[in-house]
Amino acid sequence: MKLELNILKMDEDKRISVLVYSKDDKVIRRHYLSNKNKYRQGYENTLTFNLKEDYKIVFAYKKLISLPIQLSKSLPSLKVRINKRYNVFTVDYYNKGINKTGEVYQKTFKSDLLSYRRGSKINTFIYKQPNKEGKPYKLLIAFDGQNLFSINGVGKYTTKNDPYGSWQVDKTLTKVSLDTNNPYIVLSIDNANYYRDKDLTMSQEFGKVDKRFAFNKKFMNGKLENLCKVIVNDMIPYLKENYDIDWSDVGTFGSSSGGLACFYLGLNYSDMFSYILSFSPALFFFTPNDLNKLIIGKDKLPTLVLTGGYVSQLEKLLTDFNEYYYGIVKDIYPKNKLLWLVDRKVDHNEIAWRYHFPYSFDFHK
Repeated sequence: MKLELNILKMDEDKRISVLVYSKDDKVIRRHYLSNKNKYRQGYENTLTFNLKEDYKIVFAYKKLISLPIQLSKSLPSLKVRINKRYNVFTVDYYNKGINKTGEVYQKTFKSDLLSYRRGSKINTFIYKQPNKEGKPYKLLIAFDGQNLFSINGVGKYTTKNDPYGSWQVDKTLTKVSLDTNNPYIVLSIDNANYYRDKDLTMSQEFGKVDKRFAFNKKFMNGKLENLCKVIVNDMIPYLKENYDIDWSDVGTFGSSSGGLACFYLGLNYSDMFSYILSFSPALFFFTPNDLNKLIIGKDKLPTLVLTGGYVSQLEKLLTDFNEYYYGIVKDIYPKNKLLWLVDRKVDHNEIAWRYHFPYSFDFHK
């Protein structure tokens, strides 16, 4: 399968190369980005990849190396520059000819199940793509909505720029929408506050939390079951009332504690979800036996993607446990619906998850 990828080189005076890696982490070949085709503030290069052999790319300039980017059909065009202040590569997504990828508006939900929160309320960001043809939307339910979208692409949807960066999910889904002619809507939950750890961890009734990894007491008193009931009983009915949605193909995704949350949501309500994209999930709070209670005996299981990195100590802990758990779950999960995606050169952050999202999304497609 061929992939034509547009790469916008923003540094005219730098001789930047593209290293292409195979799945066994060997460099297959090298391309150099040229200054021939001027486009806006940069120079556009179009490279062709064979997805059967070419697995990922990195950008290089002298001794400077970018984070690895998995190649996939859903990968948007790339805008690459060197951040002179920090001497690092910055690689953003872009959609040629599209300045606005959609709209994001805020919706607050209130429920007695959220009585542990101030005002029993939780805020969400709902991202909606243009839909001129009036086709049913493809729906994703996401956690950590404060980090998901590109501020320039959808307008300023948070009160301030998030210091952790953005997944730029709207740009990936715009690429997918252009390729498939399917519009997307994402209901994403704002978890950037005091209640995050409690919101995104199951209760002790689900299983005993491993105290070695519980960095504060909020992990020991999780309310994720309550939040998921609000998603199913309040948020989804709201979407049904206001939008035409294809309910046969609904996904959920999240990272870290949000990865644990989408793992629980998608498997506990497996009749409602077609796929789960769980990035660096905090599964280590619970034993494999407890986690497998969500799987065993189910007639229908969604596609499940688990990812990991290996740079920071936290990411090492997560990846070690998740790799161990994958070795167990692969014996009880349908093989064609399970993917373990690990790159030991990435860390526990939004940039890594940005680059893993298109490849993970394609596994379901």
